[in-house]
Amino acid sequence: MKFKNLLRNTTWLNVKYKLLELYPDEESNISGYEKVYNSLLLMKPKLQNISIELNFHTDEFDNTEYVDISGRNNKTKDNNNEQTFSLALEFAPWKEWLGMDIDKGTLTNFTELEIIAHCLHEMTFISFEEYEIRDKLKSLEKQVEDIKNMTEEEKNENFTSFEDFLAELDDD
Repeated sequence: MKFKNLLRNTTWLNVKYKLLELYPDEESNISGYEKVYNSLLLMKPKLQNISIELNFHTDEFDNTEYVDISGRNNKTKDNNNEQTFSLALEFAPWKEWLGMDIDKGTLTNFTELEIIAHCLHEMTFISFEEYEIRDKLKSLEKQVEDIKNMTEEEKNENFTSFEDFLAELDDD
Protein backbone atom coordinates (compact mmCIF):
# COMPACT_ATOMS: atom_id res chain seq x y z
CA MET A 1 0.00 0.00 0.00
CA LYS A 2 1.31 3.45 -0.93
CA PHE A 3 1.36 6.30 1.61
CA LYS A 4 -1.03 8.27 -0.66
CA ASN A 5 -3.60 5.45 -0.44
CA LEU A 6 -3.28 5.43 3.32
CA LEU A 7 -4.05 9.15 3.43
CA ARG A 8 -7.11 8.72 1.23
CA ASN A 9 -8.54 6.26 3.76
CA THR A 10 -8.67 8.88 6.53
CA THR A 11 -10.15 12.20 7.51
CA TRP A 12 -8.24 15.15 8.92
CA LEU A 13 -10.20 15.05 12.17
CA ASN A 14 -9.14 11.45 12.89
CA VAL A 15 -5.52 12.17 11.96
CA LYS A 16 -5.54 15.32 14.11
CA TYR A 17 -6.66 13.46 17.23
CA LYS A 18 -4.13 10.68 16.69
CA LEU A 19 -1.35 13.22 16.05
CA LEU A 20 -2.17 15.08 19.26
CA GLU A 21 -2.37 11.83 21.20
CA LEU A 22 1.10 10.79 19.99
CA TYR A 23 2.66 14.28 20.03
CA PRO A 24 0.76 16.41 22.58
CA ASP A 25 3.43 19.14 22.45
CA GLU A 26 2.48 19.79 18.81
CA GLU A 27 -0.91 21.34 19.59
CA SER A 28 0.36 24.83 18.74
CA ASN A 29 1.41 23.56 15.29
CA ILE A 30 -1.80 21.71 14.44
CA SER A 31 -2.84 24.20 11.74
CA GLY A 32 0.50 23.56 9.99
CA TYR A 33 -0.14 19.83 10.04
CA GLU A 34 -3.64 20.36 8.66
CA LYS A 35 -2.28 22.46 5.80
CA VAL A 36 0.29 19.78 4.94
CA TYR A 37 -2.31 16.99 5.20
CA ASN A 38 -4.66 18.81 2.81
CA SER A 39 -1.80 19.59 0.40
CA LEU A 40 -0.77 15.95 0.33
CA LEU A 41 -4.28 14.88 -0.67
CA LEU A 42 -4.03 17.11 -3.76
CA MET A 43 -0.52 16.07 -4.83
CA LYS A 44 0.27 13.47 -7.44
CA PRO A 45 2.61 10.82 -6.02
CA LYS A 46 6.05 10.24 -7.53
CA LEU A 47 6.51 6.47 -7.39
CA GLN A 48 9.53 5.31 -5.40
CA ASN A 49 11.33 2.01 -4.85
CA ILE A 50 11.39 2.77 -1.14
CA SER A 51 9.23 1.47 1.69
CA ILE A 52 8.43 3.53 4.76
CA GLU A 53 9.30 1.65 7.96
CA LEU A 54 8.24 2.51 11.49
CA ASN A 55 10.00 0.82 14.38
CA PHE A 56 9.95 1.17 18.13
CA HIS A 57 13.32 2.13 19.64
CA THR A 58 14.51 2.89 23.14
CA ASP A 59 16.74 5.89 23.74
CA GLU A 60 20.00 4.70 25.30
CA PHE A 61 20.39 7.78 27.49
CA ASP A 62 17.01 8.09 29.19
CA ASN A 63 15.33 4.77 28.25
CA THR A 64 12.35 6.52 26.67
CA GLU A 65 10.66 4.71 23.83
CA TYR A 66 10.12 6.45 20.50
CA VAL A 67 9.11 5.58 16.96
CA ASP A 68 11.81 5.77 14.29
CA ILE A 69 10.68 6.47 10.73
CA SER A 70 13.02 5.46 7.94
CA GLY A 71 13.09 4.17 4.39
CA ARG A 72 14.28 0.88 2.89
CA ASN A 73 15.18 0.30 -0.73
CA ASN A 74 12.76 -2.23 -2.26
CA LYS A 75 15.13 -3.47 -4.96
CA THR A 76 18.13 -4.60 -2.92
CA LYS A 77 17.76 -8.23 -4.02
CA ASP A 78 17.94 -7.29 -7.71
CA ASN A 79 21.02 -5.09 -7.42
CA ASN A 80 23.76 -5.71 -4.88
CA ASN A 81 24.99 -2.13 -5.31
CA GLU A 82 21.75 -0.70 -3.95
CA GLN A 83 21.57 0.67 -0.43
CA THR A 84 20.45 -1.89 2.12
CA PHE A 85 20.68 0.36 5.15
CA SER A 86 18.12 2.67 6.68
CA LEU A 87 17.39 5.85 4.73
CA ALA A 88 16.57 9.19 6.32
CA LEU A 89 13.36 10.57 4.83
CA GLU A 90 12.92 14.00 6.44
CA PHE A 91 14.41 15.77 3.39
CA ALA A 92 12.51 13.70 0.81
CA PRO A 93 10.06 15.70 -1.33
CA TRP A 94 6.50 15.13 -0.24
CA LYS A 95 5.47 13.74 -3.65
CA GLU A 96 8.08 11.04 -3.10
CA TRP A 97 6.66 10.22 0.35
CA LEU A 98 3.27 9.76 -1.30
CA GLY A 99 4.73 7.28 -3.80
CA MET A 100 6.45 5.12 -1.19
CA ASP A 101 5.10 1.76 -0.06
CA ILE A 102 4.29 1.17 3.58
CA ASP A 103 6.37 -1.72 4.91
CA LYS A 104 4.27 -4.82 5.69
CA GLY A 105 5.66 -5.05 9.22
CA THR A 106 4.69 -1.44 9.78
CA LEU A 107 1.13 -2.14 8.64
CA THR A 108 1.03 -5.04 11.12
CA ASN A 109 2.48 -3.18 14.11
CA PHE A 110 0.84 0.24 13.70
CA THR A 111 -2.65 1.46 12.85
CA GLU A 112 -3.14 3.49 9.69
CA LEU A 113 -3.73 6.63 11.78
CA GLU A 114 -0.54 6.04 13.76
CA ILE A 115 1.46 5.62 10.55
CA ILE A 116 0.07 8.83 9.09
CA ALA A 117 0.61 10.80 12.30
CA HIS A 118 4.21 9.63 12.68
CA CYS A 119 4.93 10.28 9.00
CA LEU A 120 3.43 13.79 9.14
CA HIS A 121 5.59 14.53 12.16
CA GLU A 122 8.71 13.30 10.35
CA MET A 123 7.86 15.07 7.08
CA THR A 124 7.47 18.41 8.85
CA PHE A 125 10.31 18.01 11.34
CA ILE A 126 12.29 20.76 9.61
CA SER A 127 9.40 22.92 8.41
CA PHE A 128 5.76 22.96 7.37
CA GLU A 129 6.88 24.52 4.07
CA GLU A 130 8.49 22.28 1.48
CA TYR A 131 10.61 25.09 0.02
CA GLU A 132 12.17 25.69 3.47
CA ILE A 133 13.06 21.98 3.69
CA ARG A 134 14.71 22.18 0.23
CA ASP A 135 16.61 25.33 1.27
CA LYS A 136 17.86 23.63 4.45
CA LEU A 137 19.02 20.60 2.45
CA LYS A 138 20.85 22.83 -0.03
CA SER A 139 22.52 24.67 2.86
CA LEU A 140 23.67 21.38 4.42
CA GLU A 141 24.95 20.12 1.07
CA LYS A 142 26.93 23.34 0.63
CA GLN A 143 28.46 22.96 4.09
CA VAL A 144 29.50 19.40 3.27
CA GLU A 145 31.03 20.55 -0.01
CA ASP A 146 32.88 23.39 1.76
CA ILE A 147 34.33 20.90 4.25
CA LYS A 148 35.37 18.52 1.46
CA ASN A 149 37.21 21.38 -0.24
CA MET A 150 39.16 22.37 2.89
CA THR A 151 42.82 21.54 3.17
CA GLU A 152 43.93 19.28 6.01
CA GLU A 153 45.36 22.35 7.73
CA GLU A 154 42.00 24.16 7.53
CA LYS A 155 40.22 21.08 8.86
CA ASN A 156 42.64 20.86 11.79
CA GLU A 157 42.08 24.56 12.57
CA ASN A 158 38.29 24.37 12.40
CA PHE A 159 37.41 20.94 13.77
CA THR A 160 38.10 18.72 16.75
CA SER A 161 38.46 14.97 16.41
CA PHE A 162 35.96 12.82 18.23
CA GLU A 163 38.73 11.43 20.42
CA ASP A 164 39.85 14.96 21.41
CA PHE A 165 36.23 15.91 22.09
CA LEU A 166 35.81 12.94 24.43
CA ALA A 167 39.10 13.74 26.15
CA GLU A 168 37.87 17.31 26.75
CA LEU A 169 34.67 15.93 28.31
CA ASP A 170 36.72 13.74 30.63
CA ASP A 171 38.78 16.74 31.73
CA ASP A 172 35.64 18.60 32.87
